[in-house]
Amino acid sequence: MAKFPSVKGAFCGCSLEEGSKIIAYIHMIGYTGLLITAIVLSWMEAIDPETEFRNETFSENSTNLTEQQIDLYHMEDRVIEEGFLALTSSYFNEMVFLIQVVFAVSLVIGIFKKNLDLIFSWILLEMTHIIFSQILVTVYFMALYNGIMNHSVVYLFFEEITLGVLEAYFIVVVNSYMKELTQVNEENDEVMSPIVINSSSVDLRYPEDTNNYVH
Repeated sequence: MAKFPSVKGAFCGCSLEEGSKIIAYIHMIGYTGLLITAIVLSWMEAIDPETEFRNETFSENSTNLTEQQIDLYHMEDRVIEEGFLALTSSYFNEMVFLIQVVFAVSLVIGIFKKNLDLIFSWILLEMTHIIFSQILVTVYFMALYNGIMNHSVVYLFFEEITLGVLEAYFIVVVNSYMKELTQVNEENDEVMSPIVINSSSVDLRYPEDTNNYVH
């Protein structure tokens, strides 16, 4: 069975513990910024002041609409529909960013408290993130292969590859630190393990009975 790769240090000679802390802070600060940005953008896009006015105008004059006005009406409907989809996507991004922030905080707590469960939960989350990221890479690659040379598609393709590689390295560092912490805990358990005494080899009689003991 292949073993998960491990390293002995991180980030230009930093220890695994320090490297794991840096990774936790990067995720916590970075995803907090992304979460705040997504919330602000969703609030800015949530209200379209022209929508209500446009609906009232066309409802009052619905019998006298020209073809150009009808085309404009349907075009605005498509814009609203696309805006709704963009808003739904924004809410999805907010949830993803929030989950990342929560698990980044749990990673920080796990490192300081030497809690293996909290550290391992972050590793599982990021491995799931990489899997979905590679699915997106495949989708973008198929789009490029089919001749869709949109600048945004090219940018997203290389962005997902770069972030996937960085995330994989982060997982290796944190997992290596978890292994190191596990070994330390096992060594401490061995040192602190109680000494087992065989009661059959110990004389448990009261002192007054020792005179009757035949050597």
